[in-house]
Amino acid sequence: MNAYAWSSLITLLSVFSIGIGVLLHHPEGKVNRQFALFASSIAIWAGGRVLYLTTPDYETALFWVRFAVAGVIFIPTFFLHFVYAFLHIRRDRSLFLSYAASLLLIAINFTPWMIQGVSVKYQSSFFADAGPLYPLLLVLFTIDLSLGFNLLRRRYRLTFGPERNQIRLLFWSTLLGFGGGTTNFLTDLGLEIYSLSAYATYLVPVYAALLMYAIVRHHLLDVQIVLQNSMVYFVTFLITAIPFFLLTAFFQTVLPLKAANVTTFILFISILLVFSNIKPLTQQWVERSIFRERYRHYQSIHDFSESMVKLLHLDDLTERLFSILSETLRPQSISFFLPDGKGNFQFHGVRNSEDPAAPNHIFSSQHPLIRELQRQKRMLVCEEMEWTGNPSEALEEMRKLGCSLSLPFIFDDHLIGICHLGPKKNGKSYSPAERFMLQTLCANASVAFENARLFREVNRHAEEKIESIGVLAGGIAHDFNNILTVIMGNISLSKMQIDPGNETFTLLSQAEKASLRAKDLTQQLLTFSKGGAPLKKITSITPLLMDRTDSALRGTNARCEFSLPENLWSVEVDEGQISQVIDHLVVNAKQAMPEEGGIVRICGENVTITQGRSIHGLSLLKEEKYVKITVEDEGVGIPEENLHKIFDPYFTTKIGGSGLGLATVYSIIRRHEGFIEVKSKVAIGTTFDFYLPASRKKPFSPKEIQGPPHRHQGRILLMDDEETLRYATGKLLVHFGFEVEFAKDGAEALTIYKKFQKLGQPFDVVIMDLTIPGGMGGKETIQKLLEFAPQAKVIVSSGYSNDPVMADFRKYGFKDVVAKPYRIEELIAILHKLTTGEDE
Repeated sequence: MNAYAWSSLITLLSVFSIGIGVLLHHPEGKVNRQFALFASSIAIWAGGRVLYLTTPDYETALFWVRFAVAGVIFIPTFFLHFVYAFLHIRRDRSLFLSYAASLLLIAINFTPWMIQGVSVKYQSSFFADAGPLYPLLLVLFTIDLSLGFNLLRRRYRLTFGPERNQIRLLFWSTLLGFGGGTTNFLTDLGLEIYSLSAYATYLVPVYAALLMYAIVRHHLLDVQIVLQNSMVYFVTFLITAIPFFLLTAFFQTVLPLKAANVTTFILFISILLVFSNIKPLTQQWVERSIFRERYRHYQSIHDFSESMVKLLHLDDLTERLFSILSETLRPQSISFFLPDGKGNFQFHGVRNSEDPAAPNHIFSSQHPLIRELQRQKRMLVCEEMEWTGNPSEALEEMRKLGCSLSLPFIFDDHLIGICHLGPKKNGKSYSPAERFMLQTLCANASVAFENARLFREVNRHAEEKIESIGVLAGGIAHDFNNILTVIMGNISLSKMQIDPGNETFTLLSQAEKASLRAKDLTQQLLTFSKGGAPLKKITSITPLLMDRTDSALRGTNARCEFSLPENLWSVEVDEGQISQVIDHLVVNAKQAMPEEGGIVRICGENVTITQGRSIHGLSLLKEEKYVKITVEDEGVGIPEENLHKIFDPYFTTKIGGSGLGLATVYSIIRRHEGFIEVKSKVAIGTTFDFYLPASRKKPFSPKEIQGPPHRHQGRILLMDDEETLRYATGKLLVHFGFEVEFAKDGAEALTIYKKFQKLGQPFDVVIMDLTIPGGMGGKETIQKLLEFAPQAKVIVSSGYSNDPVMADFRKYGFKDVVAKPYRIEELIAILHKLTTGEDE
């Protein structure tokens, strides 16, 4: 092929590809269809030109010349129609006359009046010999191009910003393309100079390249993916068309005319079949090789879309959004704002911002930027707003904030969030491809953030319900513990008056044991009340494990195997809370196994965890000793994708489950400065390992009092609002040799204390109830007491055993603590220690 044919071939491939890409992207679009027709007319001209420039046969060359001229005839008309569609101008008489002229010239085209024949020119190939009416084609070109460019020029003067850039690029690139393409008239008129048109024709594919740039850089035709589609068709067409034209030229040289034409037809059919098979492979290569940035953007959208299904917490969702924006676009700063429920937008998160005041930014609903986002409901681009030349309050606010883009999150036509992006770190503008990615990302994120907001609302309502239940449960537990204290006190008093060998003594001991079991029930009620700080004491966990496991598995087909060494270290724990941990884990193990039962294994082990080991992201600063407890079942197991979520509140796979059991376990273990781990295999079973800090001290076990009690000395002031409790506890204390005075609330206790202090008979110990309904409780009373009696020794007691004051009693001035209900042995041991300074 000669230089003329090569330039025409490249023109064919480039223009045809972009035309097909535009049409397939949006076939219903009027502008897209008209552009595709315009590109097709150029492609017909270029394709026919390649074929007549490469054939040695006169008749074949004449046919392809007239075929090419048919394309040329419609180029100016389709161009003018495209300009009308692009500028949204209604069709008028000028366009009608242009189509009429083109149809007339088509009729003339297949007569000698338009093309007289063909002849070999410029020592290379067959070229057209123009007929007497050929100049009419030049007239049509002149009129239509003048009209089209004049319309573009006039609109250019009236527009600003992106549309102005679109028209400018379209005007100059099209002018360049026509400048190169029209030089081919010189060859038809016999005016060619130094093969000018052979090389000027290359301006047409340059025009196609500029048009691609205009489409991508300035949203020409509102097509975002045109360049990619065009490149796919261009590469595929290149792979198939070049062999086709080379083989066609070869066969026309070596074969007779009819045989060459048949061979050309067979080649054409073969190329069509190959084209459809090659295109998917070409598309994959183009996406990953040439359009890596776009591919990365789509991957980011895909990743976030997957994340938003899993993330339901606003903070997690915000962090994920920030990560994707930072990794993909690398902005200098990102800030995010959400509604505060009062009509304002409050700061919710920031990344890379150097503005110390960023967390304090609040936008009212009347803020210019908010009003503009609510009005336009689309991304605001600072650069585009500056192009318009019209100053606005929103633009000024964006400049003050230092943001290049302001992204609205729209859900159900309401603004539910705002994200500000600063300039890119590399100083470049955000490309249209990046803005398109952000638009898609915002649409997905709007749904995700609305789901997260609804999830937060549901959780808030659930927490309010639980809080209401907690208040009720706490009150019930408090009153029940007071009743149990009276019952246990009277039982203890009765046992002291009966011989241990008497059957009544045995019955009373069983009643006392049942009362202690009831204490565990009240502790479970207190789980739902406020507070929750553990009331720790040193204990051996072995009897607790055996007792709670036997209770949880009673009446089921499951059985338990214990492996608890005798030298298991003591732990300092809240027995009631750790009982709940054991109950939840054993009940979960039981429920995970089939109805016919299975084995639950409970193991204990002394372990030392070395310095520097990381546990759940926390690095131990020193060597620590722990008691490790293992609960293992033979159940269905937990799928791997759920393992990291089982301790989340409200996560459950059980029908009717609350999702609070394991969350409570995790919370209790953490409050005891321990940690818990889980391992599971589906269809094999699950193993929970929880670690509790070991204690060097021996567990305190008050001796059961049998027979006549040991006599004590001391004056006790007992403050409690329950008369029956005052009576029962008072009788017991008197029975042990103490002198007892009573007060029903803090005010009375202070009065009595001052009275005896003036008499020179101060109290050795004061026992205060923490909560007095309608009166002054222990927390307030001790502050007033210590003001005039700083040496006072006060024990705090409460049915709210998980109250923070009970867990940190020394902080409030108390010397010791005893939780209701208590055994008399516990209280006497504490009183003995405080009155004598030694353990009993």
